[in-house]
Amino acid sequence: MGRWPFWKSSIPPGRLVKPHRHAKEDEYTLVLEGSVGVRLGDRVTQVGAGSYLVKPRDLPHAMWNSGDGPARIAEIVVPGGLEDYFEELDPILLREDEAADAEYEALAARYGITIENDWVADLEARFGVKL
Repeated sequence: MGRWPFWKSSIPPGRLVKPHRHAKEDEYTLVLEGSVGVRLGDRVTQVGAGSYLVKPRDLPHAMWNSGDGPARIAEIVVPGGLEDYFEELDPILLREDEAADAEYEALAARYGITIENDWVADLEARFGVKL
């Protein structure tokens, strides 16, 4: 029987979650509170509480909160194993230096995650959000 990691998180107002794609996992997101903007491949939409997102492996995706309040989400990633990535990622995200960016990229690559940096400027400009 495989692992089904599940966690809840919050996307603060004005925050863009770094665009990326998974090589090994499918990701499912349920919006619990607030509103979340999302880009799935070339499709851009906005979803509210009670909506869910299916992000299959190899499909680049990004989420953001362009609202005034927090957006709370629950996520499941299948198969399991990516929960270790988030434990390693937390201390990197707390830093704001060039070395942290390089460590972020290296960590993502180790877990089969490709960062879609070429999306960032467009999403920030169009939706008024920041990484």
